[in-house]
Amino acid sequence: MWIYSLLFLQGLLNLWYIRLFLRYTRSWNNYSFTDSGKTLPVSDEVCILIALRNEEKNLPRLFQFLDKQTYARKQFLFIDDHSEDAGNELIDAYCESHPNARSIRLPEGIGGKKAALSYAMDHVHSEWILCTDADTSMGPDWVLSMMQFAKDRDAVFVSGPVAMEEDGSWFSRWQALEFSGLIAIGGAGIFMDRPTMCNGANLLYRREAFLQVGGFRGNEKIASGDDQFLMHRIHEQYPGRVHFCREQKAIVYTETQPTFRKFLSQRIRWASKNGHFERKEVSTEMVGVWLVPAFLLLDLLLGFYAPLFFVAFFIFFFAKMLPERHFYKQVLPFFQQAALIKNFWISELVQVVYVAGIGLLGKFAAYEWKGRKHE
Repeated sequence: MWIYSLLFLQGLLNLWYIRLFLRYTRSWNNYSFTDSGKTLPVSDEVCILIALRNEEKNLPRLFQFLDKQTYARKQFLFIDDHSEDAGNELIDAYCESHPNARSIRLPEGIGGKKAALSYAMDHVHSEWILCTDADTSMGPDWVLSMMQFAKDRDAVFVSGPVAMEEDGSWFSRWQALEFSGLIAIGGAGIFMDRPTMCNGANLLYRREAFLQVGGFRGNEKIASGDDQFLMHRIHEQYPGRVHFCREQKAIVYTETQPTFRKFLSQRIRWASKNGHFERKEVSTEMVGVWLVPAFLLLDLLLGFYAPLFFVAFFIFFFAKMLPERHFYKQVLPFFQQAALIKNFWISELVQVVYVAGIGLLGKFAAYEWKGRKHE
């Protein structure tokens, strides 16, 4: 009897999951957008914040992309989080040759990206804040596209698109495929006025809004979440004014992780914030999404006890996979990654173990990131 009860619960969960992805797909496809090509009045100044730690090897490349930005009224502020390499020397040299660039260093006793961004607010006077990371690249109209989009929609917070640059290997292509899906899910949720996910490598918001909602107060000790916690708070305070910029010129590119160990640390860091969201409906949705592959993994294990679970695995696996694949086929062209759909089938098999495992590791496992260990 317990077997059928368990399968019934799994069937209900899969029906919810299918409906969720169909809503994501409909939301993504129904959103209309245009690249307006307009230029903003010079009165709108933006400060680009780059919080960094041990990014010496990435800085020369970043400087090149920052220099090519076409938007006129911009400032750059680098916030160093106790780097142990020679990155500060490169930043100091860049600031000396660029009057609109400054650098600050976190005082002893505080550290982490949230602390860096919060500390920067006392050194910023621009109305707008645009956040990115030191290991990213972007097109020349990145700042212009984000600012124009915000003005056109009277936005207070704009989640920008982020994509991973893959190197041709299967591991890299799998990361890029999964990551684009996560970014698109975040965008689709915002289109439905149910923000769940965004990425700190491309965020634009009003400084006043950051201060109004208390910044990161209350979740400073959680290493990740500088993006999503803030978005949720601003959404509560400014309903209808959180947007996703679905414009290709606004895409910021980041690199895939070169080794499985670094990939694992990154994903555990991301998963560690689950369960800490102030909006309980977000946590509930995250748990539901995690339970789908967790049940599939359980099917494989219980199949050795009752072969019916092997049958259930194949039925529910394909039931999960088909709406996901349809969603990916709709969103990958926007990121100019349509060819990644070829990696979808094997990625789905890996995801069953990976997502179920990461969900648990994010709750209990320690990890290392940027030379720091986090419990």
